[in-house]
Amino acid sequence: MAKKIYDIIPPEKKIFFQKKEEEKKKKFISLEFLFLFFLFFSLSLYFFVLKTAKVQVIIVPQFEEKKFSEPITIVWQEGLNDKNFIFGDFFEFEEVFSFNFPATGKTQIFAEGVIRLYNNYSTKKEEWKKGTRFVSSEGKVFLSKDKIVIPPAILEKGKLKPSFVDVPVIAKDPGEEGNIPPSKFSIPAFLGTERYLNYWGESLEKMKGGGESSSVTQDDLNQAQETSRKKLEDTLLSYLKEKISEDYYFIDDGFEYQILEEKADAKVGDLVPNFNYLLRVKIFALFPKFQEVVALAKEIFERNVEKNEMLLNRSLSFQIKVKEKDLEKDRISGDLEIKGLIFLKLDSERLKRALEHEKINRVFEIVNRYYPAKEIKVKKNYFFLTSFPDRERIEVFLKVD
Repeated sequence: MAKKIYDIIPPEKKIFFQKKEEEKKKKFISLEFLFLFFLFFSLSLYFFVLKTAKVQVIIVPQFEEKKFSEPITIVWQEGLNDKNFIFGDFFEFEEVFSFNFPATGKTQIFAEGVIRLYNNYSTKKEEWKKGTRFVSSEGKVFLSKDKIVIPPAILEKGKLKPSFVDVPVIAKDPGEEGNIPPSKFSIPAFLGTERYLNYWGESLEKMKGGGESSSVTQDDLNQAQETSRKKLEDTLLSYLKEKISEDYYFIDDGFEYQILEEKADAKVGDLVPNFNYLLRVKIFALFPKFQEVVALAKEIFERNVEKNEMLLNRSLSFQIKVKEKDLEKDRISGDLEIKGLIFLKLDSERLKRALEHEKINRVFEIVNRYYPAKEIKVKKNYFFLTSFPDRERIEVFLKVD
């Protein structure tokens, strides 16, 4: 039995060691394969990055303001061969402008009303003159405003039935004292006669209007004329800006005018708080198209800067200062004053060659050797890039907006 056990054990030990060696061999092969795979992957990734890496360099340039001024002529008809001229459109308008002014005079005015005049005396029609005097029970004197026609009294059964007529009257004296309540009136011209008791008047309503009122003076009219003429030019500016289309460049001095008529709608002594002074005016204007002025301004600006300087278009501004105008000849002469920001042109190819394969963190140092930048930004498609790729994959451009 002991021999049998001995025969079995040795083969088992042999198999165990053989398996261990095979496992070691397999593990070595796996590590070798992983190393080779990692090496191949790393090299592939390296060459892929080399071929696809891209870097953008965005440069904000430094700006400098420049100003220029050149003579300019605006004409309506062709035939002018000056260097700087543009055509304009001719406009003609006729308009009435009104300016309001206060009346500064102070005038005492008279109370007015109506007296019902009774006739209990004559059976014949009578006519009394304008200005007939009536005295109220308070002693206030009023005068008839017109001639009075008095109808006859009617005789009925031996008795007179009084007739009456309503008479418009005005106080003899100005002021508030004439604003009396309803009253009875006598006719002082008949005092001491039979007529005195048989002709009388009664007011059914209060007399009104007496007091102080504003009135127009000659100084008011003179001042209105002077002030209206001073205000006219500013008024014409506002008027033309509303009338002229935005397609045109509006020149503040690009018009002339002629006063055809002027008058006030009140005269000296009129009892009004205010009045209007009217000016009828003919207006002539010559304005060029806005886009044509823009084009000329840009042409003059670019003509005056250096070849390596560029205009920042949105910064361009201009103004036409009129020196001479003759709208009878349809012509305006003046200066076109222009200003704008310039920046230097960029030689991007030269800069790309300078940046090629350089460290990205040196971009500020390198760019500023070739271009005066205000600000520089770098954008790369792989965050881990530390150097610029070949110049074909470097983009350099200016940001001016």
